Amino acid sequence: MKSRLQLLVVLLFIGIAGVIFVFSGGGNETSSGLEIVDDISGNKSGSIVDTESSVAETEKDSQKEDKSDNLKKESLQADENLKENRKIFIHVCGAVKNEGVYQVEADARVVDVIKAAGGLTKEAASSGINQAKQLEDGMQVYVPTKKEVSKAGTQIPGLQKEDLQNSASVNSQNSAININTATKEELMKLKGVGEAKAVLIITYRENNGGFKEITDLMKIKGIKQKFFDKIKDNICV
Repeated sequence: MKSRLQLLVVLLFIGIAGVIFVFSGGGNETSSGLEIVDDISGNKSGSIVDTESSVAETEKDSQKEDKSDNLKKESLQADENLKENRKIFIHVCGAVKNEGVYQVEADARVVDVIKAAGGLTKEAASSGINQAKQLEDGMQVYVPTKKEVSKAGTQIPGLQKEDLQNSASVNSQNSAININTATKEELMKLKGVGEAKAVLIITYRENNGGFKEITDLMKIKGIKQKFFDKIKDNICV
């Protein structure tokens, strides 16, 4: 009986000690351990997600840059192809064998379109025009004759090989304006010629290969004999 009582006391003591151990040191240690594991696990998981997101963004940026580079290359290639295939129209008149409108390459020069027009005539003043000048779409190339150059003298800018549009446009002996080469502004210096008439004159000469004689002006609608008589002494071809 006594031994049973002692055994119960020992078991009770062990039970109480176990309860105290659980609620004091051992439980906290385990809980703390679990928290540490949880924290470590959580941090690792977050780090992996952030890394994957960063890699994905980098790949997207790289793809955007590649697309942008490809578009630029395609655009440049398209521009080059357009330049290679583009044609321009040039009106050639004056002292050439075959006056008219010619289609040439976009990078062509005056010498090229003169060749297309059959070359210069015997009367042409080759020194009166800059044959190395690059052409532009819609340009009119007028080749002056030796006679025109002789009349114009050396005071005319066009004879200095700088401006093919103005070559022999003004006769220095009588201040006459050459209606085949004069600009709109020069034509408007004539008495009674406003902007509208100047445009009509330029349009006619471009469409008809220039004026053969000053009387051809009266072939233009709106220009009659009375008006022609006012300016005939101030114009030439």
